Amino acid sequence: MTGNREYKSDVFSMLMEDAQNALELYNALNGTDYDDSAMVEMCRLDGGVSLTVRNDAAFILDMRLSIYEHQSTICKNMPLRSFIYLAIILQDIIKEHNIYGSTLVKIPTPQFAIFYNGEASQPERYEMKLSDAFEHPVENPQLELTDA
Repeated sequence: MTGNREYKSDVFSMLMEDAQNALELYNALNGTDYDDSAMVEMCRLDGGVSLTVRNDAAFILDMRLSIYEHQSTICKNMPLRSFIYLAIILQDIIKEHNIYGSTLVKIPTPQFAIFYNGEASQPERYEMKLSDAFEHPVENPQLELTDA
């Protein structure tokens, strides 16, 4: 395809700026039947790590943070990019909370989806994992509290 490869992504982004469209896609992906688009809280990536960091769609519905991307080319770094998007959005969400205190700060559960419509043949659905990018993979990653 010649021309602006961002065109398809830009159209997707514009569609997802509308809470009703975001709600309908959320319902289709999750098998839900929410009908009040006022429940959709749109999230924006404003600056953050870099002014060039931007994602196609992010919104919160029922304490679930949906981060959607549209791709016309394969990008094996999407889990890393999604992690960056998540971190920037969470930073904005928790700015009014004390993350150094003893009270657990609740955050929305992230859900990621990448929509691909490029020319390279791909399975209908597959998983990508951030841990695939780790130079030294960890079998069972977890935080442990130990006495010093």
